[in-house]
Amino acid sequence: LLFGVKLYIMLVELDDEHTKCGICVTKFSSDRDNKDPEIRKHLPVLSSSQRCDHWFCHGCILREQLRVADENNGKVPKWIRCMHCREKTSFNPAEPKYHRLLIDLLARAQKYAAA
Repeated sequence: LLFGVKLYIMLVELDDEHTKCGICVTKFSSDRDNKDPEIRKHLPVLSSSQRCDHWFCHGCILREQLRVADENNGKVPKWIRCMHCREKTSFNPAEPKYHRLLIDLLARAQKYAAA
């Protein structure tokens, strides 16, 4: 108890399952301030569905959107299904919901490893 506030320490083990995209197996980026699209496409994106808790890199989500468009005579879908559980309306490629907690943990781990 510090100044009447309970403090909790969270220990997290970041393994390959959490630090790499489950589709392309590329290590996630933690540089969310970078405007370079090649860097940004490796940011982890969370599902927007409450029934799906999977995440993938933004690049894989964009590739899936193009694949679905190719199958539908070029009609680009606004939402795509999760590539793991196939849940509907899981990802909106135009408005990605970045996994801020994971990005923060990755950035802290990188700073710790560099020290």
